[in-house]
Amino acid sequence: MDAKHWDSVAANYDELIFDSLASDLHGHMTDLLDRLASRRKTAADFGCGVGKYLPALARRFGRVIAMDHSPECLAIARRRCQRLSGIEYHTFNLGRLRPPIALVDVALCVNVLLSPSDRTRRTILQNIRAALKPGGHLILLAPSLESALFVRHRQNESRRRALATGGSALSGAVHFAAHSSREIAEGHLRLNRVLTKHHLREDLELSLAAAGFTVEEVRRLEYDWKSEFDSPPRWMKAPYPWDWLFLARATGRPHR
Repeated sequence: MDAKHWDSVAANYDELIFDSLASDLHGHMTDLLDRLASRRKTAADFGCGVGKYLPALARRFGRVIAMDHSPECLAIARRRCQRLSGIEYHTFNLGRLRPPIALVDVALCVNVLLSPSDRTRRTILQNIRAALKPGGHLILLAPSLESALFVRHRQNESRRRALATGGSALSGAVHFAAHSSREIAEGHLRLNRVLTKHHLREDLELSLAAAGFTVEEVRRLEYDWKSEFDSPPRWMKAPYPWDWLFLARATGRPHR
């Protein structure tokens, strides 16, 4: 998904793009931000979109750097956060260019590792690591392949119950029948017709280690079933769908 794609959805971003911060059932993201918060620290949002996370960062850190490769998204973020102090904005492609910023203490990367290209995702993590001070922290949120497969299991259960009761089965955002076995195995699933990388936990752990990070904590950032289905039935409760939420520390050099 290049800058032109995100420019095209910028005006309708709120309707088209899922709000992970507002939908976090257990407040895991807020908890991590609170833990790292300090007015003496600089935080950077790598791939800030229209600025959903910027108010939360501005309340907790003395300086905030907002970055995105979509000029349209960044312009909306700037307008929305114009009353907040301490935020500076940069337009660049993290998958190609090293960020033109001073070293930061905390990096936030929310659903940016979406490209099916291993090289692009590797470059993104390497560039984030290069922008972090030694010992600095990365908060990483990424789509879970395990969750996508679990959602499919819930769909199958809804079909079984529909056959028994004469009701209607659920239809999800991912149509696995339209994917090859190789695409599913690699976590390359189409969301709104766009091929999007979904990650295994171990896959992310290895990627972070290769980029010079040590994983300190892994959580499942869970969402309500309404994030997957328009009208989820009452029986569909926990466990809920999730994204992987990682807290990692910059401890080594990225392998280029």
